[in-house]
Amino acid sequence: MSSVSIWKMIIKMNLEKLDIEIDDYNNIFKKTNFIELPLKFDHILSLNGLPEIHRNLFDRLLVAQEMPEPFRLITADALVKKYSDLVELV
Repeated sequence: MSSVSIWKMIIKMNLEKLDIEIDDYNNIFKKTNFIELPLKFDHILSLNGLPEIHRNLFDRLLVAQEMPEPFRLITADALVKKYSDLVELV
């Protein structure tokens, strides 16, 4: 689970665009044994040269974060899927 996803969720909660309890989400996160993927320098460098398919910085960060890692990015955003075959659309 990307730390960028949590960051994005908290911003949406503060803008009242997402109605969840972050503590509930944190408990679910811990129970599922997901591993946290922090935002690292290599991830930020992956933004360099990333095509402007998506204008949302958080979604671009998620794509850049996935690129140097052996993971897949799971999203419901069809624009994000256009970045890579490693992006799974659900």
